[in-house]
Amino acid sequence: MKYIGDFLVGSTVNIYFSSNDINGGRAAFSTPLEIADILIYKNVSTTEETVAGVAASCTLDDTHDARVGIHSLAIDLSNDEDTGFYAAGNDYTVILYPDETLDGQNISAVLCQFSIQNRYNAIVANNLDHLLKVAVSNRDTMPEVVDDTILANLMTKTDGDTSDFDHETDSLEAIRDAITEVSPQVHAATADNITTGTRDAGTDYENTETINGSYFQTSPVTPAVGGFGLNVDLTFSVGTGLSRVPAALNITGYFDAVPARDVHVWARNYLSSSYDQLSDSGSAMDGKETSNKNYQYLLNNNHVQTSDGEVKIRFTATSTTGADNLYLDYVAVSSVAVEAAGLTAEAIAEAVSVHDVSNHTEHNSLGFRVGTNVIEIYNVTTSDTATSFTCTNLPDVTDFYKGHHIRVHDITGEQEADSWILSMDNAGVVTLGRALPFTPDTLAHMYVMAGMVTITEIQSGLATAAALSTHDGKLDTVAAYIDTEVQAIKDKTDNLPGDPASETNVNANETKIDALPTAAAIVAAIKAMTGITEGGTWTWEKIMKITTAFMAGDWRVKATDASVQQLMDAENGTTVILEQSITRSPATGSKYRDITVKI
Repeated sequence: MKYIGDFLVGSTVNIYFSSNDINGGRAAFSTPLEIADILIYKNVSTTEETVAGVAASCTLDDTHDARVGIHSLAIDLSNDEDTGFYAAGNDYTVILYPDETLDGQNISAVLCQFSIQNRYNAIVANNLDHLLKVAVSNRDTMPEVVDDTILANLMTKTDGDTSDFDHETDSLEAIRDAITEVSPQVHAATADNITTGTRDAGTDYENTETINGSYFQTSPVTPAVGGFGLNVDLTFSVGTGLSRVPAALNITGYFDAVPARDVHVWARNYLSSSYDQLSDSGSAMDGKETSNKNYQYLLNNNHVQTSDGEVKIRFTATSTTGADNLYLDYVAVSSVAVEAAGLTAEAIAEAVSVHDVSNHTEHNSLGFRVGTNVIEIYNVTTSDTATSFTCTNLPDVTDFYKGHHIRVHDITGEQEADSWILSMDNAGVVTLGRALPFTPDTLAHMYVMAGMVTITEIQSGLATAAALSTHDGKLDTVAAYIDTEVQAIKDKTDNLPGDPASETNVNANETKIDALPTAAAIVAAIKAMTGITEGGTWTWEKIMKITTAFMAGDWRVKATDASVQQLMDAENGTTVILEQSITRSPATGSKYRDITVKI
């Protein structure tokens, strides 16, 4: 008799047995075996399946594959002819008790024993089934993951306690989405509109999505409207998440016309409800080109409609010559996220620790918050005064960064200050709108920010003696309140790094982020883990292979040794996972069998 395994409810049990004469030779029964010769008992009792139940659930073949002395029996555990007979949590014994004789003898034999989900299952007991197949009981708290286990420490940062694990923010998918949300993004056009001009048949904004030689083609018309024979808009959306703002406009294309004519590029200014001209005579799409050329223009936070993230780009030409053609192969707006959800330590440190309120001067800020996303960094090569110096590699375009907020960091003196670019020439000479409190040396860096500085006249009457006198008392009250609140914030943030947003720290953090393992690497590491049980050397992958085979794999008799049973891989059905001897080892005195793991 042999125990052939623990089966799932509703599965099929396949049994083979042989018949031999008194000398050991294969032999057939006096007449073929029949279903009535099979008895199936439940647990250690006299409860047996009825003859009708056996007939309904069992399929008997007296000469399997026409082989004399070889018999097969298949038991369908899903059959419920005897209601409730086959159920989880029970053992079953299959007995051959024929009325036929074998070699003249009346015989009986216990063919095998099996169970239905009635053995200790380490996979289930240790909640490992929840990794792949069984849903957790509570997605929000995942009680199946025991605190301080390897998996718990992979899921949590410090304490190995998963009770506060939030799949909305802490899952790999959520982390991926958060990184994507704060990363620079590139946006294709979503619509076009031709105010003046004609469209080449079959072309529209969708032709500008990629550089592929498929153009959005338009031509001027006569007469001009509003001074333009060609006036074309493309609409983009940068979204509103994390207060995303446009940073740059990239164009690949050309204007096929005579060199004296060109196309200028504009961006809608939603603050002034007008269009800002981005190009000048040196950066316009001039008519001398006959093939693709790349153009880039800077955008700022005035070029986005904050309610829905809309950005509008306009192309205009004064030409009224219908033979001129504007070819747009690629047009894209890039955007950056300028704030994170909530008040972060970095934001507090920038407002308090970096700009020390105890020694605050007008050079530490522009008097109000502006966008501080760095878009370019340039090295100072020669320094003349606190208001003028020369930088390397500036764009060869006059006033390219005019009006941009800048920060100058003097390495030698370890000091920095903010100002804005009043003007710049095409030789790299920069003139500032406000003098720095120092003259930068040739090791200094100039950081060009995405924010633009716009200064308008002071409203009439605000600066009179009477007005100032009226507001002095109120300003003193406000100043005292602000000092108290700022000091309270400073007391809580003094332990923050002196400059968490410095280039060194940012680069270090980027290196750490790049060094984080990928999801594939984490999975590979888990698969290769050993020591799952105390002192164990099997890898996670090996344990899963064996347990999955036990749960879903087939048992087969070894082709070259009928005394050995093989457990096959559940997925491919060909890989041998383990082998076990059908006979006892040793032959007597033991209830165990030799089991050999083959992987």
